[in-house]
Amino acid sequence: SSEPVFRNIKKLVDSGIHVEVTVVYEKGSEEDLVKTVKRVVKISPEIPILVMRFIPFGPADLALEPGIRASEEMCDKLREYARYVYLFNSPGSSYLQTRCPECGQVIVRREFYGPMGARVIDKSTQWTCSCGCTIPHTGTIAQETYQEEGMMGGYRPTRALEIIKAITTCLDIQDEKTSAKVWMDFISQNYIDILHKKIQKIETFYEVIAHLAEITGTVHKGAQLISYIQDRTAYISSLVQNKQRPRVLYVMGTPLFLLNEDRFENAMVRAAGGEPVNINLPRKGKPGIMVDPAFINQLNPDVIMVSGFLATPLEDMYAICEEQGIDVNAVRNHRIHLMPPSWDFGSPRFVLGLFYLVSVLHPDCTVDIVKEAEQFYQQFYHMSYAKAKPNRSFFRA
Repeated sequence: SSEPVFRNIKKLVDSGIHVEVTVVYEKGSEEDLVKTVKRVVKISPEIPILVMRFIPFGPADLALEPGIRASEEMCDKLREYARYVYLFNSPGSSYLQTRCPECGQVIVRREFYGPMGARVIDKSTQWTCSCGCTIPHTGTIAQETYQEEGMMGGYRPTRALEIIKAITTCLDIQDEKTSAKVWMDFISQNYIDILHKKIQKIETFYEVIAHLAEITGTVHKGAQLISYIQDRTAYISSLVQNKQRPRVLYVMGTPLFLLNEDRFENAMVRAAGGEPVNINLPRKGKPGIMVDPAFINQLNPDVIMVSGFLATPLEDMYAICEEQGIDVNAVRNHRIHLMPPSWDFGSPRFVLGLFYLVSVLHPDCTVDIVKEAEQFYQQFYHMSYAKAKPNRSFFRA
């Protein structure tokens, strides 16, 4: 029963404690969300509602993930009842902003800062709107970022463990005890931070594979995996040699969220014969930053690639570009492309993402992506690619 939850929310609010309520939105849960928010609002209309867009990990079906635009529409529905509704897990969405409940003006500007995270990007916020409405708050916005020693946040360790699982799966490690031992080794040796740095380049990604193969006693299998990826990347290099390099903007979620310059995805673009334009960004975020349409228009990319981690339907990408006035070569020439799940960052399947990028950036190059995927799946997952059911997990085939 959810009754104890609502009882405790009321007790906390009545005690003068600040309360925020998180609800998960997956496809088909619209009616339940409205009912839940209505009950929360009865306790206090000032309680912020944090809508977590459902991201399918583990065994969850990818079909349960709502698009970002659909999630924003759900937030609009919830705002009919609640004064403050925010959308998380949606890079590039403006629904992380605090808006005046009276006139809609943006009062606090935020951007996506990793799954389930957000950060304030305008620290000079005035809590009273020009219309006279004051947003209830306590304290002030910190002007400096506080970083607790040894604290990496909840996202980086869990993503690191998924990356480890993605690699060890390709090494035929199915034993959960071995997987747990590897995880404990990485945590105890403080190797997680090192891992996150090494997986940002193709060359050092091999070092992570070799390290995992050594500690799991699968050195031969690790050498096979490394050799396979090196062979296919060398073949790709030969295909794109002397080709003109199209300008590529790599985004996540929506066209307005640009990945950091040092991200692995940009290394993939270079390897596939493209030129990343995710450079000299005004700041650095997790894993990127939100920019305005004028910034993207100035970059004028030939191709826009959308990350396979937090994506949105292709038709929504074009709709957002039209609404926001994003007028670049990639939009005019219909060259926005969605990377398949886990084919870019976090999994040895990035080698398949390289082939996908070649097909996008250099259509004149003959690549058989299905054949490449079938070969990889048969050798490292012992299954047909046709039977694959990927979601947002790095390790799920």
